[in-house]
Parts: sequence; structure tokens; C-alpha cells
Amino acid sequence: MVIQEIPGEDSLVLKIQGRIDANFADEFTERITDACGKSSYVKLDLSEAPYFSSAGLRGLIMGQKIEGLKHGKIELYGVNDVLLKILQDTGLDQSLTIYTGGIDSGEPPLNTGRSAGPGIEETKRLNGPGDNTEASPGFLKTLPIAQSTDQIFMVAVQAKTAAWVALHEKDANGSWYMMMSTVGFIGREGLGEKGKKNSTQRGVYGFEKNLLTCTDDRRAFTDGRIAIPRDKLNYLLDHVSENCVCVVDELEALGGSL
Repeated sequence: MVIQEIPGEDSLVLKIQGRIDANFADEFTERITDACGKSSYVKLDLSEAPYFSSAGLRGLIMGQKIEGLKHGKIELYGVNDVLLKILQDTGLDQSLTIYTGGIDSGEPPLNTGRSAGPGIEETKRLNGPGDNTEASPGFLKTLPIAQSTDQIFMVAVQAKTAAWVALHEKDANGSWYMMMSTVGFIGREGLGEKGKKNSTQRGVYGFEKNLLTCTDDRRAFTDGRIAIPRDKLNYLLDHVSENCVCVVDELEALGGSL
């Protein structure tokens, strides 16, 4: 697989050549998240990508979420019948703008799509147990730290610098609830050990306010801090407790899945 980045007047084009399968899924995801960090209008030219496996869907989902946070958009061009069927089966055809023709074909889109932004389910603000909160995912409850604390700030990394960020709280009955969740970004070098330049510390450790910053629309990475939208940051700072524990790792390593 070869990915060519082509800057345009109002957009950034990623031209993909070759098969997008499990062997290239991580690279595909990283290139899309990086492109979406640079531009609020990304076009994926898939006209020379004859095969697209379901493993590549993560990249499309992450790109969609990043653009949604910035009120941007991502469009797919040259979509063949096989990929279109995958998008329809997963429901992504309802949220992505899809063209079967090439970028310069002039053909109309199959749909108009919509970006996944703060209004979607996983990024809505939640109030508290009993007030429209959701139960925390099952894998959180199996973490050893969940037995000894009442609040967890989780950063589950889904690509090199993109992550699912959430605040979880345990009620008096021992049940875990997700108080807030959103898409966020970590250091440009991804996860690393404490003190490593431009990386976000991996592991379980105490919460500190200086770990956080606001999402920068120009970038899909940070200097090592954890970036989330301003409204989510304000909510978090208002509701975090002194005993809150940070849990930071890859989503799969934590036991979750996309």
C-alpha cells in the first residue's frame, strides 16, 4: 500500500494505491488521523485501492470523529462495490460522504453524510448516576484498579495519537458509570515512559490537572498532554475528585475494542 498526500486549495487529498488489509490497517489509520489533524476537509481517493478489508474501518471511524470535533468533513472517492457493501453493513454510509467516481469525475455523491461530532452518542455530556448516564464498559470493571478507587480517568488509545477519553465513577452500590466521554489526542510520539519528550505517559497513576489541554484544531497530537474539547475539559475539572486515578494505554491492552 502506498499513500500519497496531495495538498489542495481548500482540502487535503490522500491517494491510496494498493490493498488496504490487516497488514496495513495501522498505517492507514495513522495517515488518516494525521491528515485530519492538518486539514478540516480531507478527501480519500480510493480509486486505485482494489481491496479494502474491515480492518481498515478503524481509520475511517477515527478520521470521521476527528473531523466531527472540528466541524470538518471527510469524503470518500472511487468507492467500489465491495467497500460500499461494507460501509452499508456497518452503517458508515449514513455518516460519510461517498462517491463511486473519482475526485475529478464530477459525479454526485451517493449521500451527503454527516461528521461524527460532539452530538453523537459517545461524546455527549452526561450528568451523573441516575441522570442519563451510561454504564461503563465491561472491560473497565475487570481492571485491578477498579477494585480500589471510585473514579477513573481513562485514556484508551485507538491510533498512535488519537484516543477515547472518558471519566468513570463508581456509585455507592459498586456500579461503574461513564460520566463523560469524547475523542481526544495524546503526544505526537504516542505512548511512552514518564518524562519521554512528546509522548504521553502510559500506565496507572494519580490525576493531575497539568496533564490536560484543549483540543487544537490544527493538530491531531500534543506535546504529551491529553487534549480534549473545551466543554469536556471544563466538565472534567468540575467533577474530578482528589482520588481520581488515570489509566492510560492502548484500547486493546485495556481489554476493549473499537
